[in-house]
Amino acid sequence: EASVPQEQAYSLLDRLPDMIHRTAHRSFLMLGDSGLGKTTLSLWLCEFFWTHIDTYGRWTIYIHLPSALIEVGDKKVLPGDILSVLLQRRRVLESCRADIMRQPLLLILDGYDEIADRRNIFRLNRWSKRDGWDIKMLTSCRPEALEK
Repeated sequence: EASVPQEQAYSLLDRLPDMIHRTAHRSFLMLGDSGLGKTTLSLWLCEFFWTHIDTYGRWTIYIHLPSALIEVGDKKVLPGDILSVLLQRRRVLESCRADIMRQPLLLILDGYDEIADRRNIFRLNRWSKRDGWDIKMLTSCRPEALEK
């Protein structure tokens, strides 16, 4: 059994928000077995970033991916404009939707392993900086879903 000296040990919860905020990376993948706590951590991060919005300056939106699917023919797929679709479903006024989409965002996408659509969500939604977006994305998934 390996041990870490106390002065080198740290809590992931103490460091994770800064790791997400300070890195130039825009996409993060949280892998874990079923029941490990991916959804709990996702919801905690969402709450944490909203509580500390003055420090991090990024609006956080939690998205349960299976709930975001739309029917196209006989398939359920992710929409190409997932933010607009979800904000419209939640009856957010159009003027407010535009304001939200102009903000720096952290999208927490939970349940990637629960959907069959394996397209790249970042590319599908055209969330590049050149398209005017300032988005970071954290996606949760079980490891076996990526092996398919």
